[in-house]
Amino acid sequence: MKFAPHIILTLLSIVASGTANADNTAGCWWSPQPTDQKKVYFSLAMTPKTLNLAPIGQRMNYQAFSLASVNRFIDFKCPTKINPIHYSYKVDAPLEDGYDDVYRTNLSGVGIRLVDFRLNRALPFENSYQNAPRMIGRLPEPLHVELIRTARGIEKGNLNVNFKVHAQVEDWDAAEIEIIGQVELTSSNYFSGCTGEKRQDIPLGRVAIALLEEQTPRTVGLSVLCTGLLPGSNLPVKVYFEGSNEGSGMLNLTPGGAEGIGVALTTPTGVKLPFSKWAGLAMQWIKSEEDGERYTFEFQAKYTRKGSAKIKPGRADAVLNYVLDYN
Repeated sequence: MKFAPHIILTLLSIVASGTANADNTAGCWWSPQPTDQKKVYFSLAMTPKTLNLAPIGQRMNYQAFSLASVNRFIDFKCPTKINPIHYSYKVDAPLEDGYDDVYRTNLSGVGIRLVDFRLNRALPFENSYQNAPRMIGRLPEPLHVELIRTARGIEKGNLNVNFKVHAQVEDWDAAEIEIIGQVELTSSNYFSGCTGEKRQDIPLGRVAIALLEEQTPRTVGLSVLCTGLLPGSNLPVKVYFEGSNEGSGMLNLTPGGAEGIGVALTTPTGVKLPFSKWAGLAMQWIKSEEDGERYTFEFQAKYTRKGSAKIKPGRADAVLNYVLDYN
């Protein structure tokens, strides 16, 4: 539920290399020269991006970085006496709440996931492989930097990118990959959510028990406004319901009043209203308004006997909550 924010980042891509004092007792090196045992550094910068429509937790856009295009030191090797070879990637950044592979940024709703595309694995991770004379390991090539939607709304402002990936082979501190910069993120056309009336009273009137089955259903209309969409956007919006129930289409009364009856809830075509997310029903897009897109949903409500239970007269109140699903 997102539309076309622009990310602008001005930074130069550079790569530097140098020596490190970390241990390398296994004697690993950068292929093909066993003497190349220095720690290498990568500094990467993203180019402008447009965020695309995606559910929460999914990728809005990404950039693929080829480490080999900026430094030849991406393949590592260890002596065959070391078997298997263990290596790992660690990331200097806090994780987003609720995720184990998406990192928090300074803007709510936007997280970053780093992926070794060749292995289809998100960082951090540990891995190993069986050593052999011609066997080599490889840094993430390409490395994908993914922009992940982590919340319904997207905060405006500058997205600060500052991530470091540490690559370790056995006990060798082999490489550091840095992704830095400041990204200007605009979201004037970015989906922010759907809202409806917080409370709606639906009077069903006084009904005599003898006339219960002759009751005319009451038509109820729900209307919601979805903001932050481009005009004319037909976003898939579904609705389902919550409340004390005995299955789809049957709402229980509030205890302490009438007994033996409930409230039957159906669409105008007779479909029973669902009480589970998986069975949500589509709302109908009506029109574009100045503040957003208008959706509606109609259903019918009436009192009905619950099986063969004995009916006791009294107040017949009930509470029904509706939940909008647009992810």
